[in-house]
Parts: sequence; structure tokens; C-alpha cells
Amino acid sequence: MDLIYFIYFVIHIPPTLLMDLPALLPMGSLPPIFRVLPNFYLEMSGDPLIAGAMDLHGTQTQFTWFRSFLAMEELFQLPMFITGIYLLRKNSLYVPLLLIVYGTHVTTTMVPVLATVLATPETATGIVDKGSPFSSLNPSQFSMLMSSYIPFLIMPLTMAVDGARRILRLMNQSIARTSKKAFEASQLVGHEDRVAALHAIRQALQDNKAAILEANKLDMQAAQALVDAGNLAPSLVKRLDLASGDKWDSMLQGVIDVANLPDPNGIVSYARKLDDDLELYRVSCPIGALLVIFEARPEVVINIAALAIKSGNSAILKGGKESAQTAQQLSLTIRSALAKSNLDEYYIQTVETRSEVSSLLEMDEYIDLVIPRGSNALVKSIQHNTRIPVMGHADGLCAVYLDEAANLNKAVRVVVDSKTNYPAACNASETLLVHSSLLDTIWPKVAEALLSNNVELRCDPETLQPLGILTQSSSHLVKPSAPEDYKTEFLSHTIAVLAVPSLAAAVAHINSHSSHHTDSIVTENQNNASIFCRSVDSAGVFVNASTRFADGFRYGFGTEVGISTGRTHARGPVGLDGLVIYKYLLRSSSGEGHIVGEYGVGEGKKKFKHTEIQEKHSGAQEASTAIARRSASMLNYHIVISIFKPAKPSANTFIPTSLFADFPNHPQLITSNADPTPLEASLIPARTSKDYRLGHIGVNWVDFIIKNDGSRSEIANMKRAGSAFRAASGKFIPTNEIRSGVANLSQGVVHILRESRGPSRKDADSPPKLLEEFSHEDGTVLAILAVPSYIGPSDFLAWTSPAADGIQHLRIVHDNQPNRSMAVIKFRAKVDADAFLETYNGRQFTPMEPETCHVVRVLSVRINTLDVSSPIPYFADQATIMSELPTCPVCLERMDAALTGLVTVACSHTFHCACLSKWGDVRCPVCRYSQTMMVTHPPSTVQVDPNARCSDCGTDANLWICLICGNIGCGRYARAHAHAHHEFSAHLYALELATQRVWDYAGDGYIHRLIHNRAEGKLVELPSSSNTINGGGTTNGESSLGPGPDDMRAAEKVEAVGLEYANLLASQLDSQRAYFEEQAAELRTALEATRAELSRVKAAAEERAKEDETSRAEASERASESEIARVNAQKRADRMQELARKLEKDLKAERAVSEGLMTRINKLQEAEAVGARERADLQERLKDVEEQLRDVMFFLEAKTTIEQQGEQSELAGGSIIVPPALSTSVPQKGSSRKKKGGR
Repeated sequence: MDLIYFIYFVIHIPPTLLMDLPALLPMGSLPPIFRVLPNFYLEMSGDPLIAGAMDLHGTQTQFTWFRSFLAMEELFQLPMFITGIYLLRKNSLYVPLLLIVYGTHVTTTMVPVLATVLATPETATGIVDKGSPFSSLNPSQFSMLMSSYIPFLIMPLTMAVDGARRILRLMNQSIARTSKKAFEASQLVGHEDRVAALHAIRQALQDNKAAILEANKLDMQAAQALVDAGNLAPSLVKRLDLASGDKWDSMLQGVIDVANLPDPNGIVSYARKLDDDLELYRVSCPIGALLVIFEARPEVVINIAALAIKSGNSAILKGGKESAQTAQQLSLTIRSALAKSNLDEYYIQTVETRSEVSSLLEMDEYIDLVIPRGSNALVKSIQHNTRIPVMGHADGLCAVYLDEAANLNKAVRVVVDSKTNYPAACNASETLLVHSSLLDTIWPKVAEALLSNNVELRCDPETLQPLGILTQSSSHLVKPSAPEDYKTEFLSHTIAVLAVPSLAAAVAHINSHSSHHTDSIVTENQNNASIFCRSVDSAGVFVNASTRFADGFRYGFGTEVGISTGRTHARGPVGLDGLVIYKYLLRSSSGEGHIVGEYGVGEGKKKFKHTEIQEKHSGAQEASTAIARRSASMLNYHIVISIFKPAKPSANTFIPTSLFADFPNHPQLITSNADPTPLEASLIPARTSKDYRLGHIGVNWVDFIIKNDGSRSEIANMKRAGSAFRAASGKFIPTNEIRSGVANLSQGVVHILRESRGPSRKDADSPPKLLEEFSHEDGTVLAILAVPSYIGPSDFLAWTSPAADGIQHLRIVHDNQPNRSMAVIKFRAKVDADAFLETYNGRQFTPMEPETCHVVRVLSVRINTLDVSSPIPYFADQATIMSELPTCPVCLERMDAALTGLVTVACSHTFHCACLSKWGDVRCPVCRYSQTMMVTHPPSTVQVDPNARCSDCGTDANLWICLICGNIGCGRYARAHAHAHHEFSAHLYALELATQRVWDYAGDGYIHRLIHNRAEGKLVELPSSSNTINGGGTTNGESSLGPGPDDMRAAEKVEAVGLEYANLLASQLDSQRAYFEEQAAELRTALEATRAELSRVKAAAEERAKEDETSRAEASERASESEIARVNAQKRADRMQELARKLEKDLKAERAVSEGLMTRINKLQEAEAVGARERADLQERLKDVEEQLRDVMFFLEAKTTIEQQGEQSELAGGSIIVPPALSTSVPQKGSSRKKKGGR
């Protein structure tokens, strides 16, 4: 079309200049040559408009309107021709706008032009008369004008329509492009932000309830008018009503239920190790931009929007036209809520017309999946008109089959509920199949129950006949069925009933007539149930259950997009799991990366390992044993949260009295890495040396409410998934019995205190009394010291869902550590806490990350409120056996020797063993101190940084550095600023810069350690026996700079003793080596013998396995042959039975014919006997007549003879006697009669 438009614009430029311009301008304004073409045109066409514009006929003002049209062509259309050529060459987005403007303008101007041409009279010859108002046209001129002007009307009209269509497509393309961009931007939005958006939508719906219900009322009124006019089914009106029953509250609760579901994205469903340091994972992820087309049910807008937001998909929604106003109001509400969240406000969009849907179906570059909910015709139409994948949701033609082994009570309950629970739903049954053997037993009872619920029965003749009296009493509800009834979705109290002779016939009917939605069988025969479930090709196949169970909420999905009857990745009720797909993540942790060229067949090529990535413990029993041993040796912990009381009360802060008290729900959690507000800055004490641990403290809190009956099976409607050691595959499905939120606790410090195993430092036998008023000695409180930041509250709940039944309170505490938090869990009973400890301690949070879960038992939790001027307290003193856990400088987790291995390097910095092992440098990660340099270049004297100064007073004498935070202060023999820092921060260890000795403030003494001798570089003990802190062995009252001569001599003696001991130990080890080598040789001999025996046994086993395999193959072959023979025999038997039935039927027919023939034969025989008797009588009569005739003939002949002879004849006067006949078998009548002649 663009090419046609291009040619159209090009070819219209010359006529506009050469034809219209001369007609517009006065006669003498242009050279005469410009008049040639118009004159030639007038001679050919006799155009009355051009002639009038050139003053060749009519009055001067008669054609002013046409001259204005010509002026518009020169001033408006000519520039548009040039602009159109340019825009079409550039394929500009402004082409549709130009087409609409030009096409509309020219179409409207061509109407009066054509009217004028049609009004011009026709004559045999065209005349242009100056004096006449109009010229006349001959037929050829009229045809020429119409053939030139009509295209001027058709082409601009086409441009206007095409431009409008393109504008509409661009608008729809903008909708699709915006949805795709919103989806791409949302991939960086966290799960917590999505949950917050859902809560915002729920609140916005509640705030706009009046406006939404008012719009819904208008939709209801319009729908009722359609029902009254007979254009809409009454059952569809019920779907529109948002105010009926608890539909509104259920819709709002559905949003909360979806928000509380675990995040479906990021779930690892496949993990395989391809090679060392090369791991492959299959991880769930969103689909993309969705186009969802659904029926007129306004609450579906909210359901699908909630699922799309939760699953990470953007969505474009198109509802039924009957709910247009409600859907529009809901869309505005959702958009306003999203505008206040971290999601794009156009993340959820709605369209209203079918033309918009048709345009969107062409945009496969933006739309990733289409989900239509409606009739089969709608789904097939969409599938045939788009290249986008379609997840079909068609009609709900559900069937219930009553098997010959059905139970009466189950049959009545299942059939009635499937039809009457909600007839307008897509999972309501529309067809009832009844086995022929139940027509006189169960079927009448089921029919009676349906009729009592006002269900119309459309029965085939076989099911109609047994109803009897029911048909008479409920004649208006019992009707004969038609073939199309078995393919109709009634959506009302109507059901089609059909009798089937067998299970196979029922399955064949369902597969050929249903929509593959949901079908159910009622039977007590497990084999029939199994055959039905395997044979019926539907998304849901039930046994002894109502089809109404086919629902995402009833399945535990929270809510659903629809029920897919297709064969895509999701089938049946489509919830969150159906709205995600997966991607493969390949991770190489090798220093050089991995390339494919290194793998293959041949020398020097690597082989793939393809091993599963297993759990840390291979089996449940092994894991239980290992964790039980570890739990028995675990120490007890105490948690103290020191919080500074705000100078001014704030609505966004809360100071609790207990960590398990009721918490408020603040809008959002304040993080420590954000810049403090002036109010928050006022809470920070103005100190020269600030404690690095001080920061904002926030709590994600969850309270599990148990009902009054104490039934733990109903707590929060949680489900266990997987065994105790597959906790990561659990699923968390909360309900109304959970309260959750976030709370900000101002600024403070979280202290974690651990009890020591030995006695107290001051030999105090009494237990710690510091926290006894907040004691949880019942063992119901546990803590996970470090929860990674990528594990959100919902993810944590999903991860721990197998133990959720026993949890009472959950508190996830956030402090100044940006990538870690601490989870404190209070259980209902100690047995629940013990089970959690055994299950989760030492497990990985996710298979993709190395972090493991460290669970500790907490004896007490205390909230300590401080004034702004108060120092942060120190909780370990001489009378207690508790000490505060420091943090690892590498991973920032708490360092606890009871849980993980610790290592202290020569510079006295301590790390986790695993953290330090990853450090590739020989220098300390904190101070960059080189241990190898100390060995190869031992210093003669300890060099102190000349720039080192006390951070408080600035002195450079007797300096100590805190090993926890690096603060430098002067010693207690100066101004004691190092000790003051210890009292302020509770940091226990400080290093003396001059001697490199470490002081333990809690133990009030130096720590025993080995350092290098400054003279020889040997390892010697500190503190030195020849040096004391009181100045003994020092010179000029200065601190000792290391070991003295006495220490060196003692070290030499120790070295000599050690050398002698080493020689003795070497000789003993030689003898032990010889003994164990002899033992090893004997073991090797025994091992070789065992291996030989094992090889023999293995060979025998392999031989036996081969024989068994051969036997199994022969048996299988015989079984196959037997099965084939059985099948053939069964076929022959079936054929013989069929033949026997046919012969029996023929025999019965032949017998009936024979009986009829025999009856006819008997009648014919009787008739024949009667005829024989009649014939015999007739023969007798005939003989008698013959005799009489003979007598008469004889008499006549004799009379004639006598008369001829006369009286003289000797026979005259005589008598004639006829002798009797010769035969005597039959007496003849009249045989004795005498015949006398006359005279």
C-alpha cells in the first residue's frame, strides 16, 4: 500500500501544477503555454467545474466554492504530496497521520464535486456555453469524468481508513511495547517490592470500593436489560455482581493470599556438575508479557493482575464487554496503586475492544503468551490468527460417569454437587453417563435427587424409560435429548444424560464430546478407576469426587488465571507455577573459565563428569546422627539488642519491651546504608570514635496465630512438602491466621553472647544473672546467626515450611550489616525446636550459593533501651562466663569457635578458616602484614609507625590498637584512652604496638602466643618470663621490646631437649614403621586373595546374570507369544460369538417362517381333502349324468331306427332294457332304472 500511495502522490504533482493552477489564476497571469493542457482537457471531457473556474460558463461567483477547492489543492495538498513522498521513503511513523488528514480532506471535497458532475445535463454533443449556468455533457464525456473523479474519492477514502487502522495499531503497539518494557524493567524489582505492590493494590481497592461498586451496578443494569431483551443468558448476570455474598471480601483476600505465597522465581529444579568448577542449574523465571482474554467476570481482573505481579509477568487484560465499566474502574485503581510502588504503573493494562485484541495478536515481538478463556470457537480463532503461543482455556464440558460398580450414596452426592453447586462455573458437569446395568437401580435415585434440585434432565430413550412416575410428576423437567445436547455447555440447571453399555463406551464418548476440562467416575472398582484415569484425555480426571474441585484455590494455588485444556507447559488450573518457565544457568568458578574445545574424545581431551549436585549429607540417618552429635556439644547463647531512645517520638520507630511482643507494621524498613535524616542523626552520639556496629535496627516479624481449640493441624493452613532433609523444596501457603509486617527500632547494636564451656574467669560457680528475667530455658527459642540478604522473609518461610506448624513467632533482625540478617524463632514446644535444629543446622540455603545455615539455641533475648548519652554496654565481666562474639573481617559473620574453625595469623587478626583459605595473598586481609617477610627478614627492633597517634589525645607513647575495629589509644599508664575505648565498645583485645603483645581486657592479662625472636627469628613464648608489665627487666622505665637474654637461654635449653626427644621419637617411629609395613604386606596379600575371590564371585554372578537375562528374555518371548495367541484366540472367540449370535438370530427368524408355513400347509391339506371329496362327488354325478345321457342317446337312436323301419319293424312294440355297467366298484344311481321306449 505504501508503494501505491507513493505512486499516487508522485503522479498528482504535475496535474496539480498544470491543470489546477491555470484554472485558479487569471487569464493573463500565466504564459499561453500553460493554457494548452486545460483547453485540451476541456475539449475532451467538457468538465463543467474547470470550465466554470476558468469563467467559460456560468456567472462569476457561481464556482467560487470550487476555486477555493483549487486554492486548497495548491496551498495544502501540493505540500502534502511532497511531504508524503518524503515520509513514505523514510517509512516514518507520521505516515498514518498524513493519510488520515489528506484522505479525510479530499474525501469531503470530492462529494460536492461528484454531485456537480452528476447534476450536469447530458446531450448528444457536449456544449460549453458562456451564457448558460451549466454546460452539457455527452455520454463519453460523462464516462470520462466519472472514471477520473471516482478514483479521487476511493483512493483518499482508502487512505483515511488505512491511516485510522494504522493509528489504532500504533496505539496497540504502544500498549504492547509498554507492557514489554515494564516487564523487562521489573526483572530488577525484588520479591518484597512485588509483595508491597500487591498490598498497595489491596488497600487501593478498599479505598475505592464505592466507585467500583457503582460502576459494577451500571454494568448489572445494562446486563439485565440485555436479559430482558433475550440477548443474554440470566446465568451470566450472576458473574457480574461484585456485591453479592462475600465476593468482594474474597477478592481482597485473594490478593493477600497471593502476596503471601512464596516467590515462584529462582527455584532450582535441576542441578548438575558438568566438570570441576563447572555447574549447571535450571532456575524458574517469568514468561514475559501476557495477553489474557477472559469472560465477563470483573473479579478476574484482580485475580490475574495479582498472579501476574507475583510471578513477575506484565499483563494486558481484556474482559467481557458486559463488565467494561467495572473493569475500567479496577484498571484505574490498579494503576494508581502501582504508581506508588517500584513497579511501572503500566505493568497491568486493560483493553476494551476486539479490534485492539486483533492488533495485539499480531505483535509477537512484544507479547509472549496469550491466555484466552472462553468458548472453543474463541480459542481456535485466536490460535489461527496469531503466531504467539496460546494457552487455551475453552468450554467446560465436564462429564460424570456412573460405573456399573458405583455406590448409590456416592453417586447421588457427586452428581448433585457437580451440577448444582455452581451451575454457571466451567467445572460444573454438563453430561451424565450411566452404565446400562444401573438404569433400574441407581439411576432413578440419582434422577430423583437432581429433580428435587430443579435440574432439567435431557435423557436419551434408554435413560428416559426407567423414570416412570418421575416423568409424569416432573414432566417440565424431563425431556428427550438431542444430539447437540451432548456438546453444549448449559451453564444452568440442565444436564444431558446418556446410557452407555460399557466403560470403554463412556471413555470414547468423553474423549469425542468433552472439552478435555474435567471428568469424573463414580465406582468401587479400582481397576475400572485406573482404566478411566489413564484413558480419559482431560486436564482433570477424578475418582468418586465432584468436578467442582477443579479450581486453583481448592488445589492450593491461591487463585488461578484459568484452567488450561491445551498441551502447553501448564495444564489444568493455572496458578503461579503455570506462569513461570525456566532458564539454564551455567556457572564456571575456574580461574581461566571453561571452553568447549577442551572436551572431546582423544588424547589430552577432558571428559564431562555429569554428576548430580548432592546435599551435604547423603542420607537422612547419617545427617541426623551428625547433627545430633553436633547439637549435643553446642553452647548456649544470649541476645541483647541495645537501642537508643529517640530524643523525639517518631511514628516510624518503635521501642518494644520484648522481641516477641506485638509489633506495629511500618510502611518500609529503614536500611543503615541510607543517609540518616536529621531526626535519625540526632540519635547518634557525638563521639570522637564511633562504634562501627551502631546502625539502624529493623525487624521483619511474623506471628502464627493458633485457634482456641489448639488444633495445630489448622495453623496457617501450611503444608509439609518433602522429607525433613528436603526442606528447601517446601511450600508455604498462609491464610488469615498469620500476621506479618516490618518494624523499625531506631538505632542500636545487636549483641550476641556465648557461654564458655569452662568455669568462670573468677571461679564464680553461680550462673549468669544478667538476663535471667528474660530467660527461655525451656529450649523453645533458636536463632540463625546469619541469613543472607538474597533470602527474603517469604523465601525464608518457604524454606522452613516443613517446620512451620511448630513456629509461634519469627523475627528477622536487620542491623548495620548490609548483606546479613539474623532470624530468631520461638517455637510452640521444645520438640519442634529440636526437630528444626536437627533438620536445618549446617544446611545450604540454596544449592547455588555456598552459604550454610548455623542454628544456635538461645537462652534469653533482651531489649536494652539506652539514652543518647549512654555508652554501649559491655556484657562480659569477671563474674560471668559469657563473651560477645566478634565478626569475621572477611564475611562479616559472627566468629564462633563452637560452630566453625577459626585461625589467628601472626598479626593477631582472627578469621574463619574457610574465609582465610580463599585469600590468595600471604598478607593479612586486614592490615596487609606479611608473614613470610617476618621469617625471611626478622627485624632487629620493632618498628613503630612514626605517624601513629592516640585518636583521643594525640600522644605517640605506649600506643595500643584495638584488634576489632582498629582504634588507636594510649595505655593505662598514660591517659588510658585504649581502656576507655574498651569500656565504650566492649571490644576485648588490643595489641601493644611496641611489643606486638595482645592484651585481653576480659581476662585482664596478656594472651599466650608465640612470636618470632627479634635476634634469631625463632618462635618464643609471650609474655616473656623476664619481662613484666611493672617494668622488671626493662630499661629506663620503658616497655620491653621483646624477649631478653634469659628468654633466649631458656629457649636454647628447650631446643636441646626437643632435639634429644626428636631423636628418640625417630628411633621409635622407625621400629613402628617396620612393624606396620609388615602388617601392611600381610594385609595386601589378604587383599589380593580377597580381590581374586571377589573376581571369581563377580564372574559367577555375571554368568548367572546372563543366564537369568536369557531366561527372562525367553520367558518374555513366550509371554509375548502367549499374549499374541491369547489376543488372537480372543479375537476368534469374539468372531465366533458374533457368528453364533447372528446364526441364533437367523434361526429364530427361520423358525418363525417355518411355523407360518406349517400352518399354511395344514390349511392347504384340509382344503385339499375337502376338494377331493367334492371331486369324488362330482365324478359320481358326472358318471350318473353320462349314464343318463347314454340311455337318452340310446333311446333316441333306437327311436329313430324304429321310426325309419316303420311299424313293420320287428322292434316295434318291444321293450328296451339297458344292461348295468361293467364296473361294480361304485354303485351307480339309477342303474336299476328301466328305460322304456315309446311307441
